[in-house]
Amino acid sequence: MKKTWNIIIKIIAIITVALSGYLMLTSDVQLKISDTHAMVKQVVREIVSDSEDQSLRYATQFLEA
Repeated sequence: MKKTWNIIIKIIAIITVALSGYLMLTSDVQLKISDTHAMVKQVVREIVSDSEDQSLRYATQFLEA
């Protein structure tokens, strides 16, 4: 009788883990950023600083001005 309960509990645990994994992989993800303007400026600055292209730097300086 004890082995039967162990098997039932294991089956329930496997079903629960599978259902949880399925729901995590198929659900929508929402990302809320309170200050998107500052985040975009920071990302652009990092890309420009990593780039070797001078025209990209001039273009971003022009847009900031």
